[in-house]
Amino acid sequence: IDYLDYSDVEGKTIVNLRNNTVVVVNDTFFKVFGSDGFIASELFENFIFKGQFSDLKASDASQVVSTFNLDGKTTIIGDNAYIKDISFNVNGDDVRIDNIILNITDASSNAFNFLNVKGGTLVNSVIYFNSTKAGSEGNDYVPIFASNSNIILNNNTIIVYSDNSALVL
Repeated sequence: IDYLDYSDVEGKTIVNLRNNTVVVVNDTFFKVFGSDGFIASELFENFIFKGQFSDLKASDASQVVSTFNLDGKTTIIGDNAYIKDISFNVNGDDVRIDNIILNITDASSNAFNFLNVKGGTLVNSVIYFNSTKAGSEGNDYVPIFASNSNIILNNNTIIVYSDNSALVL
């Protein structure tokens, strides 16, 4: 993994930032992502999420981020990454999510939505998914929803607290 060092690009007029990895922590989240949960710049596609992510609210936003929106080739690798109550909408091909802990404590959506995706990958991750309240309100959410998608799910642990028995739709 290559890390971006500012001294490598300082004073240069042409900078190619492809294939670099950006380390993201809770406090630096909004330097990389917008308040809508989309990646703020197309220059980066490889991320290491480090530490806990919860209650992410931009200074100009009225609500916390509830969804990561990944609409292009993206790799997210967790380094002791614990993500609380933030789901993933994957709308781009070749998105890889690896080694995260995702805890959805009161589901108001699916934990992962893969929509028309080719080459999506979710591996080596733990998903805690509580949709008991959502089910009582007539909504059925699932940990992983895949619509018209070709995805790989490998070596994940999924723990569901729900009356809904579906894990993947």
